[in-house]
Amino acid sequence: MARSREPEPGLFDAPAPEPAPLSVGQLAKLVKARLAELGRVRVEGELSRLNWASSGHLYFTLKDESAALSCAVWKSAQARAFAVQPTEGARVVATARVDFYEPRGSLTLIVERLEPLGLGALLVELEKLKAELRARGWFDRKRPLPVLPRCVGVVTSRDGAAWQDFQQTLRKRWPDYPVRLCHTQVQGPGAAASIARAIARLASSGVDAIALVRGGGSLEDLWAFNERAVAEAIWNSPVPVVSGVGHETDVTLADLVADLRAHTPTDAAQSLIPLRAEYDERLERAFAYLGEAIHARLLQARHAVELAAGRRLWLSLRARVERERGALARLAAR
Repeated sequence: MARSREPEPGLFDAPAPEPAPLSVGQLAKLVKARLAELGRVRVEGELSRLNWASSGHLYFTLKDESAALSCAVWKSAQARAFAVQPTEGARVVATARVDFYEPRGSLTLIVERLEPLGLGALLVELEKLKAELRARGWFDRKRPLPVLPRCVGVVTSRDGAAWQDFQQTLRKRWPDYPVRLCHTQVQGPGAAASIARAIARLASSGVDAIALVRGGGSLEDLWAFNERAVAEAIWNSPVPVVSGVGHETDVTLADLVADLRAHTPTDAAQSLIPLRAEYDERLERAFAYLGEAIHARLLQARHAVELAAGRRLWLSLRARVERERGALARLAAR
């Protein structure tokens, strides 16, 4: 038996009743409840508009190409929230709860954890490596540099500005000073291993000290000098290593392990290669001092000889007087 069809609503039938309207407060509570159901979320974006409030809380915006979200990190959560210190423009992954503030109708991410992406993640690993090597004492060993090394080894690229700066300083200080270059790659894939091999090769070649130098650059350009392989090569070198990487503001892991950190390649050359004029002057002063010391010693010896000769003469005369006195006594006794 065919089911009977329900009559279609007629043109003049009354419309279905609409749901009762929500108040603003009710809708706000509903939105807040639905967002709370999300629990913790992980959001990737770029940090911007960082604002450290006087209360100690951190407020910032997390954005990408299409949207931006207000974020907050409470002061009490910061000790465990930051893998690295937040900086403007850094790309991060934020672990957060989504909060809806009803009085203003605003959405805020309450951040519990900030983790860096890309280079930021590398910086986290670098800090871990620094902590490990610091605990081993690798930053504490600072061997004295030779006063006049017989030969200085240089680890750098023969095509780079650092080698040109080193040579220019060499020509000014001591033009024919013995220096041995070991060409190496200084940035990009494989650079750390290349630098480590060059240090080991020079260390076993008879040089008395090694200069590890490179011109300035971005953090990415200098990253090879933050690698474990380079730090180990410096630590294992039997001769002192001077680092001259980048500029004054660039501090790499190689700088921390080296026996001396020079701010630039020029400073590295100055720390190892004496100034010829100053060295000649020092030699002249040393020879003059030796001449004066020898002269004083000769005078002292002459005086001693004269004293000894005078004493022998006095003893001889005394003995003669005693003999004559004895002879007179014998004559008187007859």
